[in-house]
Amino acid sequence: MASAAFDPRDLVNLARQDLAAGQLADAEAKCLQVLGAHHHHPDALEVLGEILFARGRHEEAVRVFNALTLMQPTVARYWEKLGTALRPTRRYAQALASFERALHLGPPSMGLLYNLGGLQMERFDYEAAYLALRDAAGLAPRDARIRSTFAQCCHELGRREEALAAVEKWEEFEGLTVEITVRIALLLAAGGAARLAQPAVQRLLANPPQQGRAAIGFAALLERLHRLD
Repeated sequence: MASAAFDPRDLVNLARQDLAAGQLADAEAKCLQVLGAHHHHPDALEVLGEILFARGRHEEAVRVFNALTLMQPTVARYWEKLGTALRPTRRYAQALASFERALHLGPPSMGLLYNLGGLQMERFDYEAAYLALRDAAGLAPRDARIRSTFAQCCHELGRREEALAAVEKWEEFEGLTVEITVRIALLLAAGGAARLAQPAVQRLLANPPQQGRAAIGFAALLERLHRLD
């Protein structure tokens, strides 16, 4: 009686809304409720995998997305999400194979190319990363995360002018966070464009990061610019 009392599609949609709102525990509970009645419900499994990944439970996310690729091996996004979940586990060869399978099954998405580029950077294959991130930036030219990562890749390859061009008009980027602003300012300063970094420095001084990598990066930036006080 209880299993027939809800529409699994409605509950999965509610779980997606919870996930988007950052209510991960509620989202997970809804997915598990669906899966309790429909053990192999693909949409519930997909959302559950995303929740597990967001909670840092990467090994569990890998198992969920791996199950989905076994159930529906021709769905490109399942392979993409499997590769994304494998990245933080450092199983780079398996992650790369998953991304390549996704590329084989359908047209590349911005997210797939970004994650592939990030993976290649972690493998220190900057030439391969450059190609993926360049194409990702072409699909999403205003995405702050993609443009800053592409600029970092160009910097690693010694393509200074291209790195600077990648973060030109950074103030107009979408999804610009404090962390990304720090990364862009560091790139500008390291690329010999300290003057261009000043607007980012002023923005960060007005709202400085207080902890984590962003705070360390901002301190390093200020030291580079001789703002020792």
